[in-house]
Amino acid sequence: MEKTQKICVKCKRKAYTKSRDILFCRECYIKNIQEKIRKEFNSKQIIRGGDKVLLTFSGGSSSLVLLDFLLEFHKIKKGKKKFDLDILVIDETLIEETLGINRPKAFIEEITDLVGNYKEKLIVKKYPNLLKNLLESIKKISVKEDLLEIIKTRIIIETFLQGNYTRVLLGDCAERLGIRTISMISKGRGFALTEKLQSDTRLQRGKSGLRLFPHEEKNHRENDDSNSNEKEKTNEKENVEIISEENNNNNNNNNNNNNNSNQSELNENIPQDSNEKIHEFTDTDINRYYESIYYPMKSILRMDLLKYLVYRNLQPVHVPRLSTLKPPRSSMDQVCFDFIQAVSLENISNLFGILRCVDKLRPLEISSKRCSICYDLVPIDKIENVLPFGNCCVYCKNYILSVCDSDLFSKILFLEK
Repeated sequence: MEKTQKICVKCKRKAYTKSRDILFCRECYIKNIQEKIRKEFNSKQIIRGGDKVLLTFSGGSSSLVLLDFLLEFHKIKKGKKKFDLDILVIDETLIEETLGINRPKAFIEEITDLVGNYKEKLIVKKYPNLLKNLLESIKKISVKEDLLEIIKTRIIIETFLQGNYTRVLLGDCAERLGIRTISMISKGRGFALTEKLQSDTRLQRGKSGLRLFPHEEKNHRENDDSNSNEKEKTNEKENVEIISEENNNNNNNNNNNNNNSNQSELNENIPQDSNEKIHEFTDTDINRYYESIYYPMKSILRMDLLKYLVYRNLQPVHVPRLSTLKPPRSSMDQVCFDFIQAVSLENISNLFGILRCVDKLRPLEISSKRCSICYDLVPIDKIENVLPFGNCCVYCKNYILSVCDSDLFSKILFLEK
């Protein structure tokens, strides 16, 4: 008997792949992934005209698909960009040296070759040199991963504030967000889920976002009234002015904090040098950062990303992790990875159920302060004053500071080499 030919659900041509048991040809599969990302942008109103967007780019499959999507949107606009896009890359060479990984071509060179063709502004940041000594002095991989995440977050926040960006796009896919959710709960950091991983409740400006691929939504555009368009333009100008005023206030607050820090007890533990700069962010800075981060790839599975890259002839860069070349389940993140993988194999809806639960969480209405190390908003009864760091959450004190060199860690956190 002849086998029945598999047909694409959209164009009725021969199907080559499937996504969640739905058959697609190559062209329709690419459009299907782009449509999912576009819906995420539009439903969350992630980007508006005039926004200054910072994309954190690791070169991995998820961030590469996100970059390809954003540039495709620019291409459709025929060069008339509706928002400014900068790309932040953190050089992972230091991590490769720590793991003893030798690649034929340097990590940052591979990233530059990949991003250079896009003619976008590329911002390259490096880890502090002292971080290698700190990681080598710690045996627990889970602690190393947490320390690295803290340093990455600080680098992103610093870049965000220096560039006066209005949006930060993080390329974590559905599985990665699921792993982070379970990991944070397991480590006792569940109170920070609403701020770090949630975006549904943070539509601060309350105005319509920039619609991506508007040529596919002609009906919506034809129904828009000319008066509403004029109001949106005036609202955009007012919004830009408000943001610029906030940035000026933040810069003034930073200067005041830096002056006050010179009189604090940090000077007793941290050597001063003319080429060094104190790293301190105000609560306003941190709040503005967390209100600006979004995860446009949260509805996309990793397998779909890999297929998309193959069909688009794009080659991702291997991103080293501290658990690379280590035994299975040697860290909390690896255990959570195995859990999410098992849950997804049983029924992929379980994974998205976890992410939907995170989106429905609401912040605790209790007195809280920010930890000066991880920047989590922590209930006051779980905050302690630890020198030279200041306010420190129970997790950072008992789990991180108990196994690392505090003097070395303080130099990395508060000084820029």
